[in-house]
Amino acid sequence: MQRLTIAIVLLQVLFCTIIPAQEVYISQEHDEEFIFLEPSRIEASFTIRESQNFLLSVPQPKVIPDLPQPKQLPQVKPPSYSFKVYAKSRDQISSINTLCESQKTWVVALDFNRYFRKTSPMVILRNNPSPEMVAAARRYLDLIEKHYGLKRFYGKGRYGAGIKTRSEHGAGWRTPSRKGGVTHVEGFDARDTSTFSKFRNTQELYAKILADSFGRVPGMIFIAPHTKRSPGANSQYGYERTFALKYTIPQLQKLQ
Repeated sequence: MQRLTIAIVLLQVLFCTIIPAQEVYISQEHDEEFIFLEPSRIEASFTIRESQNFLLSVPQPKVIPDLPQPKQLPQVKPPSYSFKVYAKSRDQISSINTLCESQKTWVVALDFNRYFRKTSPMVILRNNPSPEMVAAARRYLDLIEKHYGLKRFYGKGRYGAGIKTRSEHGAGWRTPSRKGGVTHVEGFDARDTSTFSKFRNTQELYAKILADSFGRVPGMIFIAPHTKRSPGANSQYGYERTFALKYTIPQLQKLQ
């Protein structure tokens, strides 16, 4: 009886996958009990509907939008200067009086000092300096102190320590009409030999200091100090005029 029941169940499962499910019952003659199957339950478990899609769908890769291009950093340009450099002293410049009296041009002579045993950087401005020239003088002295450790202790005029006008200083070249003159930068003293040697060996740095201070003033002109006949104070590296023409001016010309 159990074998017959198992066989009937297997046949019913097979029929349900081929033909529509129907109610079926099986019985035997005489007094044997009825076996009743509920094919609708089997249908629910085994019938495959045509509408079902058993194909595995492979997910398509997502399209990644183009990423924005990184912004290009602006190129850092080296500082540009508009100053002029004359490899001459004032006695060789025919228009020196006009240049030194104008409020549109400013002439700076590249002197050094020979007075103190300890260097005291200083700037001698012409009598009618512009605010830009005063600011440039202060920046020049600040940069000398920053890079060389030299503090100004001499000369305190109306514009501060280390800065005097020609009248306050009591010396310095002026134009015949006395309306203007040359600005003198005297950052080092030839009697302070160890400091002066460092100054001589760092002319590239010194030229940048000049360019970053006075060189930013519109109408700036750098010249050699003094004259051919009177070349200025002497040092172990030559006179003021010779020193400027040989060491400082070539470095300034590279920055133009």
